[in-house]
Amino acid sequence: MTRRRVVVSSTDVVEVITEAIPPLEPGEALVEMSVSGLCGSDKAGVHGEHFFVKPPYYLGHEVVGVVVAIADGVDNVDVGNRVTIEPSLVCGRCKPCRHQAENLCENLEFFGCGYREGGMADVFLAPAARLYKIPNTFSDYQAALIEPLATPVHAVRLAGDLTGKTVAILGAGTIGLLTLIAVRRAGRPRL
Repeated sequence: MTRRRVVVSSTDVVEVITEAIPPLEPGEALVEMSVSGLCGSDKAGVHGEHFFVKPPYYLGHEVVGVVVAIADGVDNVDVGNRVTIEPSLVCGRCKPCRHQAENLCENLEFFGCGYREGGMADVFLAPAARLYKIPNTFSDYQAALIEPLATPVHAVRLAGDLTGKTVAILGAGTIGLLTLIAVRRAGRPRL
């Protein structure tokens, strides 16, 4: 069986290629893509302006799809589940990972930004442990915003109680607008 997937083959060159679907590795799921967002980091990567994502690489980390196959031992998702991915792929073995500091993983990879897979494909392979089921109340388009919304929600949580405080948001792109929503939900600060 084959799949089509999007690759940034060199600076400013984006192509759709057709290739064989690789076999599932232990712990992986095969996901049929429904929706994939396009992130600012994708734009920077395509133009050769991203500090760590360099061509060639496979696009797509703001992605929603349906699980179509799972490897042995996968128990957090089932075939037929609608899912999104947490794109930071940690090793789970290094010292930071073992001490609950996954954000400092010494072997960190990022799905859709230099990893061997990206979500802009008919089907893609993903570590099942990084897949999350999507509630039925979310449309695919809403679910595609889960990953970009996670950053503003985390930042607002780190900021603490914002009630009565003044908050400056620099930029009105996707992350800026999602930050505005997260800030408003965290208390009614002055903007």
